[in-house]
Amino acid sequence: MAAARDELRALILDLDTMTGHAVLSNALRSLLDTNSTMAAWQSSFHADDGVDDVNEEAQLTIERVVQEALANARQHAEASTVQVRLTRSDGLVTVVVADDGVGLPAEVSTAGTGHGGIRAMHERIWLVGGTLHIESDPGRGTRVVITAPRHA
Repeated sequence: MAAARDELRALILDLDTMTGHAVLSNALRSLLDTNSTMAAWQSSFHADDGVDDVNEEAQLTIERVVQEALANARQHAEASTVQVRLTRSDGLVTVVVADDGVGLPAEVSTAGTGHGGIRAMHERIWLVGGTLHIESDPGRGTRVVITAPRHA
């Protein structure tokens, strides 16, 4: 019951970031802060200058994929620290979500063909011309790298 309540609270708190009203860096910081509070993580956030110059479609897609990555970390990783880093270069925006948790089990596919949430993350970012890479070793944490055109 408590888990369902916490999940509902996170969804409610994140509604304003999912409507395109917040700039990308503020939206991702809000998602990280909400999840950090719920999971009792130590967290860090970094955003390069100019990363908020993305169109609404790319922003909403990135927000949703980061939201799923953070939810996965909260629910499965047993992490003590999570970092979100937002950078831009050559017309692209890149977001890295990294944790120090248990890593992905070997049976969970990072190629987008196995786990439903991971598959949905791949599909969402692909629809705006982006890519998603997941690097994980059991016991060594997980790194989710999202890259998308700033003006998809």
